[in-house]
Amino acid sequence: MAISNEKIQGHEWLAGMYAGEYFPDFLVDKIKAILLDLCGEIEREQPEDHPSLLRLTHAATERINDLAEEFDENESELETVRRETFAAATDELELGLSAVAAPVYDETGRVIAALSVSGPTLRLTPRRIAELRPIVIKQARALSEQLGHRPEGVHAA
Repeated sequence: MAISNEKIQGHEWLAGMYAGEYFPDFLVDKIKAILLDLCGEIEREQPEDHPSLLRLTHAATERINDLAEEFDENESELETVRRETFAAATDELELGLSAVAAPVYDETGRVIAALSVSGPTLRLTPRRIAELRPIVIKQARALSEQLGHRPEGVHAA
């Protein structure tokens, strides 16, 4: 189904991912297609409540998660982020904006969200990013544990 929303039609999807060297374009194309499919589904179904919208976005998230092996095979930055459980972006998404993030897991071990801190690049210097790294990771892990996630080798008593 073609998308009728002009803002969505004119949006430069994932421009930062295409501009960088971390992600192979053919994999970014796959994510873009998933996001456009999601927009089409939202237009078609017009969910009237939060659970209905979550069902659609969850399905899209699952499709993107299913690409993880391809990202691994292509040695993309996404694989590095998954291994290190931390990501930092400086002036990648927007000039003058920096961000750090760590994944939040559900009880099955799937990434369902990210804990992110963003701010002006002038304030989020490499030194500040290094200081934030353990804090963001620790807090994302705490959120994950509250959602029932147990890291490998850790079991409930």
